[in-house]
Amino acid sequence: MNITSRLALVLAVALVPALSAHAQKRTATKAVINQPLLRAQGVIEFVKPWTYTDVQITGSSAQDSLPVLLPDLGKWLVHEIADLLPAGTTLKIRILNIDDAGHLVPSRTGTRIRVVDRNYPAVVDFDYVYTDVNNRVLKSGHWRFTNFSNRAGATFDSNLGAMPTVKDGFERWLRQTFVAR
Repeated sequence: MNITSRLALVLAVALVPALSAHAQKRTATKAVINQPLLRAQGVIEFVKPWTYTDVQITGSSAQDSLPVLLPDLGKWLVHEIADLLPAGTTLKIRILNIDDAGHLVPSRTGTRIRVVDRNYPAVVDFDYVYTDVNNRVLKSGHWRFTNFSNRAGATFDSNLGAMPTVKDGFERWLRQTFVAR
């Protein structure tokens, strides 16, 4: 099973309890069933993640890092979308490339460590489609963001977890693109 299939499975499994609970309520009327979802929905697809420019945990290979970092990013994005966008809407994001902030350099111990500075920002390429409850497209397009916010050189942030500069860039894009001012 490849990383994309595993992530889709993980995200689908997270939705099953909510669907099962709703299916058990046989007394619900048709009007209730057709109401918008309680929260916005996020659908995240990682397209050919093995070709991404730089997604790697310090001390691990890119191959070992993908199954850890991408599901974490996907879950975080789904949560942010649910919190920021109007109920009943869906945002589908197809991530085409990730170049995490910083660069890997050899350390004295023989492993490679990530050094984050303003010379190596996070860069993410993706397509998106934003739809309403009736599946009408409200916005769509291709976007590439470059995020220089390095959170003081952090490769891990207690609020954002791994890849904080990538997540910070997505949060800024979501707020600028979809949240009313």
